[in-house]
Amino acid sequence: MPVKVRCPECEKVLNAPDRARGKAIKCPECGATVRVPAGKPAAANQAGSRPAKKVAAPPPSSSMMIANLDLEGLEDTQTRICPKCGVEVSPEDIECPECHVNLESGLLSDEKKAELSRKGPNPNLYYKEFFKDGKEFWKKERRLSIRLATMWVMFSGLFVWSVLLSFWAVKPLVRDFWMFLAAFEILIPPGLTWNLHTTIIDATMRKKKKLGKHSFDRFLGAALGLKLIFWFIDIAAPLHVLAIVFLVLGARGMPLANIVAVALEVAAFVFASLLFPVASVHMAMPITIRGWLVNKLSKPFFRTLPAVAYWCFFFYLTLLVPVACLAIGGFFSAKGIGELIANADANTEIFDAKAQLDKIPKGKEVPQELQAFMQKKELPLNYTPLILPSCLLVVAAGVFGMTAVFSMRTNGLYGRYFMDRLDLETMVAEVVYVPKAKNLGELEAKAAELSWKPVVMGLGLGYAAGVALGASIGMSFLTGAMEGISYGLVLSGGMASLVGLCWLIMAAAKGKKAHTKFAAAVLISGLALGGIGGGIYATTDFRSGPLGPGGDAPSAKAK
Repeated sequence: MPVKVRCPECEKVLNAPDRARGKAIKCPECGATVRVPAGKPAAANQAGSRPAKKVAAPPPSSSMMIANLDLEGLEDTQTRICPKCGVEVSPEDIECPECHVNLESGLLSDEKKAELSRKGPNPNLYYKEFFKDGKEFWKKERRLSIRLATMWVMFSGLFVWSVLLSFWAVKPLVRDFWMFLAAFEILIPPGLTWNLHTTIIDATMRKKKKLGKHSFDRFLGAALGLKLIFWFIDIAAPLHVLAIVFLVLGARGMPLANIVAVALEVAAFVFASLLFPVASVHMAMPITIRGWLVNKLSKPFFRTLPAVAYWCFFFYLTLLVPVACLAIGGFFSAKGIGELIANADANTEIFDAKAQLDKIPKGKEVPQELQAFMQKKELPLNYTPLILPSCLLVVAAGVFGMTAVFSMRTNGLYGRYFMDRLDLETMVAEVVYVPKAKNLGELEAKAAELSWKPVVMGLGLGYAAGVALGASIGMSFLTGAMEGISYGLVLSGGMASLVGLCWLIMAAAKGKKAHTKFAAAVLISGLALGGIGGGIYATTDFRSGPLGPGGDAPSAKAK
């Protein structure tokens, strides 16, 4: 029978033959000498008598075991356990960390029952996590805050530069180009901020501690900046309409109406900012339509009013420095900037008049309205009033960019802790595909249906395009933006009325009663908007100022 021995050098186990007992063998692995212990050979061991096996004593009976136990020492008085689930707890615990029962009574408290029956997290934790989680996230995403602040500073500076060039340019088209570029540049920072805002809200509601890589797309930022302006106009539309009415009244000679218009716009900003945290959570969802509808936002707003007020209070605190910078710049430089704008407009008018004079052939009589411009020279432009507000604008942009990430994270915490009260649409409706032949008639009828959404969006885009185009034409070729806006309102309203009338006739001829209400809405809105534009044009003398009650211009009376 082989004998197992271990090499002292390489620790390898060797199987030595039985005849090698008492001898030395060589390790095949390392070559070292390994001694095999001597002993009786297997044959001799087999031939000899086997030793008798010891008989085990019988086990003691259960009664004897119990009798010998020390029952007084069995109980462990040092360890505390839960009476319900038996888990070990610390002496300081009042409730079991596993099953949450009271360790004295063994029952759940009313507060714990309500918490366990709640679908989402405890809303009371929102106030406890507000500063702790918001500060930790801001520290982890400091580079993101710096990048956002850099975007605000960079595009605010480019905006100021484009405005300066628009004042310097005297050619109408060149001036319009720089003004358009300035408007494009100032849309990018708020659009990038809104995109980051919804991204952080989505990450917070998914319980992510860090955001990860985020891209700042400039063109997407400009589009989202325009979308943010449309949201602000949409969410407080009645207040904006009233402000426009009072502005028209102010143009007719009622100075108090201008103050009321400004107050209405301030109220619109406050109203929109109160709804902003609720709407932002909806904008981070797959279905965003509820974020545009006041009636859908009002119920979640009132359900979570303390939390909304809490967030808005600290959001307003972060806006104190930027608003103060803008207010100081406007207070000290408003008069100088007004004079700069007036001189730039006068230079554009002088340039346009001289361009017309150059086209008049020699010997031909110069029109009377151009004779006054023959001896006029371009007015000097003083850019000094722009220095202070430009510097303060850059400071305000940087401060807002650095603090905005904290507000975004806390807005996400609001959405996470009050998720069950916000009526969120977190999933897109499932599309069920059915055989086309089976439901062809139903599908065609559904495809032919028309809703208010495309009609309202089409009207809004058409009217906005008319106003923007009219304002641009008015600043380039007419007396000012307001005259161009009046033309734009009349033209866009007239086109909408024409479309609505044709649509109404076609719906009546084809018997489509469902389209009648949409056609009537387009027709009525077009007539109303055209009437507003015509009213502005009829009540305002754009060259001599607002008309008096008798219909004569004040400047004409002075003459």
